[in-house]
Amino acid sequence: MHDTRIYRVFPSNLSWPDTFHSLDYKLSELGYTVENKGCQSIRYNATIDSTRRLSASTWGEFLSLLDRYTNPEGINVHSHWKCDKREEFDISIDVSHREIELAVNSLDPTVLEFVHRQLQESFHASNPAPEKSQILSKWSLKKTIFLAHRFDVQGKATAAAVQKFLSRCGFSVVEGEGYEARMVPAKVAERIESQDILVALMTAGDITWVSSEAAFAHGHRKYIVFLAEEGLEVKKGILGADYEHLTFPKGNVEKAFSDLLFALPS
Repeated sequence: MHDTRIYRVFPSNLSWPDTFHSLDYKLSELGYTVENKGCQSIRYNATIDSTRRLSASTWGEFLSLLDRYTNPEGINVHSHWKCDKREEFDISIDVSHREIELAVNSLDPTVLEFVHRQLQESFHASNPAPEKSQILSKWSLKKTIFLAHRFDVQGKATAAAVQKFLSRCGFSVVEGEGYEARMVPAKVAERIESQDILVALMTAGDITWVSSEAAFAHGHRKYIVFLAEEGLEVKKGILGADYEHLTFPKGNVEKAFSDLLFALPS
């Protein structure tokens, strides 16, 4: 089994001689010895600068080379290690000032993981934790929608058309209930939390509670699509400048259905 790992975080003042001597000490303490004739791929190379590269014949000679040239521009090593009590393995190490590539090959997965841990500790290597996006990808969503809208005549009529279209497209759609508070009632909050998507339908009139529902959904990392009547000013801000914002002519929300479908998971 072959396992390669690349690290881009390690001390800028890392001492290469100390690092490789530390690795040699750790493996020796565990009963491993280097096999300089394990295969034809064995190599011990150090790039001193852009005009000079040195190659050692053995692991010991390579350690002595590093003691003399302490800050090479690059290191490229492939070595084999054996032990009477444990499965043997081989290591490939490629080092530059920007990254460290560590590859281990062994028939024993336990040895593979153990050696990688020793390598990572010796090089003080790590990778930054991936940043979690605050915006969900539509490709990871269930087809469940909370439809937020005004509850006047126009709002309910427009919402009915949207709900009918989405249901025919295979979405499960729930709605809230008319209220005029800035805080989202518990019953409505539960409905929003139970759905992966919120479609905020903005029609003429006071859209305070629609905006409140969208803000609540944003805070709970829901995928949001704004569907707004043309000419209606929708303040994006915290409500989701990075989300989809679609518009439609007054009284003709059907004009936005193709764009709406594209904005949602298929």
